[in-house]
Amino acid sequence: MCNRETRTVLWNPQDWLYTCDTHLTDPGFAALIVDPAPAAPTPKPALNEEELKKIKEEWEERQKKKKEAAAAAAANKDGETKKDDAKPAAMENKKPPAQLFTSPNAEPTHQKYTLHRQIFAMRVNALKKKQQASQAKAVAPRLPIVPRGGV
Repeated sequence: MCNRETRTVLWNPQDWLYTCDTHLTDPGFAALIVDPAPAAPTPKPALNEEELKKIKEEWEERQKKKKEAAAAAAANKDGETKKDDAKPAAMENKKPPAQLFTSPNAEPTHQKYTLHRQIFAMRVNALKKKQQASQAKAVAPRLPIVPRGGV
């Protein structure tokens, strides 16, 4: 809004707007929407004894399958040839690129704001003008040309 560098973006389905923190604290520009306290979590229904036994049996079966798969993988690994050792050194030394724009102190915050109605109306009018200009450019080549001649 004021052409300062910022990471704060106000967004709605029709438009988005980069906004500095100073504008967000201005009551004539935007107001913070405070969410009500979260509702108490709903209690989970209790399970029957039969359901608990069934779940335990399924879990135990899955654990057995995991152990068997791990043992089979270990046996296969011992019997393998040294094909994997022939990997190029460039592949082993390759490091992932550093993440851009990260700092340990900056955690994203997602607060909701509502724009002042006049600011919002100004943005809506600007969006309408932009759409009308693009529509006029699309229609202009199809319009007839007015003859220019001296009579």
